[in-house]
Amino acid sequence: MDNLTQIPAHKNYVRNECMRRTFWYIFHIETLASAFIDRPLPVLPEQTRVLRLPSEETLFDMPRIEVRPNMDPSYDYLSLPLDQKVCQSEFANLIRVGFIYSGVIAAIGQKARVLRAWEQGRVPISQAPSVNKHETELRTWLELLPDHLRLTEDNLQAYLAQLDGGAGSSAWCFLYMHALAESTVLALHEFADLGSEINSAPSLATRQQKALDNLIMILNSMGHRGRTKPISQHLFN
Repeated sequence: MDNLTQIPAHKNYVRNECMRRTFWYIFHIETLASAFIDRPLPVLPEQTRVLRLPSEETLFDMPRIEVRPNMDPSYDYLSLPLDQKVCQSEFANLIRVGFIYSGVIAAIGQKARVLRAWEQGRVPISQAPSVNKHETELRTWLELLPDHLRLTEDNLQAYLAQLDGGAGSSAWCFLYMHALAESTVLALHEFADLGSEINSAPSLATRQQKALDNLIMILNSMGHRGRTKPISQHLFN
C-alpha cells in the first residue's frame, strides 16, 4: 500500500492513508486482544517494520501538503527511532504505546505460568521473562512526544475542546494513548509484584499512585462517550 503509483499523487495518498489507518487499527486491537488471551499475533511484528504508521491529522486532512513540490515529508514506523525523532501523529503514538503495553501484559501472563511451573519444580525461575526492554521503550516513547502531545492540563483541555467541537479522532487518540501509557506503568508494577517473595525489585509506590491518579483523570475526562467506545472497553474491566 506504500508503493501504489498508478493513480494521481493526491488520490494515491488518500487511498494509501485510508488503507494504512485501517490496517493499523486492526493491528492495534488484535495486538491487545492477543496479549490478553495469550495467542500469537495474527500479523507478526517483523512484517510491520517497513510499513508507515498513520500520518498526523494535518497531513491526512489536507493531503496536498505532502505532495506539493519540494515537500519532504517525514514518516514514522513501529520501531522507536534511534535518532530521537519526535512523532507528531496521535494515531501513530497510540499504535506504539499500545504495542509496548501489550508486551508487558503478555510478559505478566508468561511470568505467572513460569512461577506456577517453578513451584511444582518443573522449570528454573530463570525462565521468567524480563520487561526491561518494554520499560525502556515506554521511557523512550514519552521522551519522543512533542510538547503538544504530552499529558498536561493545558493539552488535556485543548483536546477535550476538540471533542466538544466535533473533531474527535485526534482527541480520542490523545486520551487513549495516555490511558495506555499510565496502564503500562501499572502493569510494570504488577509484573514486579508478581511472585514478590522471590523478586527483590520493590514497587515504586509513588509513581504507581501517580499513574493511577492520571488514569482516573483521563477516564473521567473521557466520560460516558469514552467508556462506550469499543477501543477503550478493556480499560474499564
